[in-house]
Amino acid sequence: MKAWLLALTLIAMSLPATAAAPKLGKPSYGGPGCPAGTATVVAGNDSISIRFDRYQVAAGGSSGKTFDRKACSLSVPVTVPAGKSVAVIAVNYAGYNRLPAGATSQFTIEQFLAGGTGPVFSRSFKGPQNGRFTAASDAALVWSACGGGVTLRTNSSLLVRAAGGQAASASIRAQDVKTAIVYRLRWKDC
Repeated sequence: MKAWLLALTLIAMSLPATAAAPKLGKPSYGGPGCPAGTATVVAGNDSISIRFDRYQVAAGGSSGKTFDRKACSLSVPVTVPAGKSVAVIAVNYAGYNRLPAGATSQFTIEQFLAGGTGPVFSRSFKGPQNGRFTAASDAALVWSACGGGVTLRTNSSLLVRAAGGQAASASIRAQDVKTAIVYRLRWKDC
């Protein structure tokens, strides 16, 4: 019986530390991809999800444009509970492409804790393509200070290029996908 309890204790100690859903401060964001009032940020126990209402680009067709690019900068203050430290371990992305043959789109994102820098992730798509896309990237594991607060920063852009005048579009918005960007978090005791 003692061996069984010791084994359970060792297993529990080896599991990653978790915390209740982090408390978020008021997010601030801006850019043509996310004008005021068009983004929603929600915290879960091990994630922070971001949804956009108008993050889309369109070119070709009646627009008369050969390309369209929009960007969004986002800052989310996160309260880290006392005795805990947090890191972003992965970032998942979802969007939608409507690309005729020859058209292209590109989604680029950099995520980091304020005061630092982070990796830049970019994914390109080539038409013909009409449907949802998903992507994931591992984050550079940078731990926050113990307890207190940290600010999660994101700079992203979405670009579409039309071909032969045909309409092309790409989006990262709630109408096309349930959640556009999900930050996977890992907690540890400190």
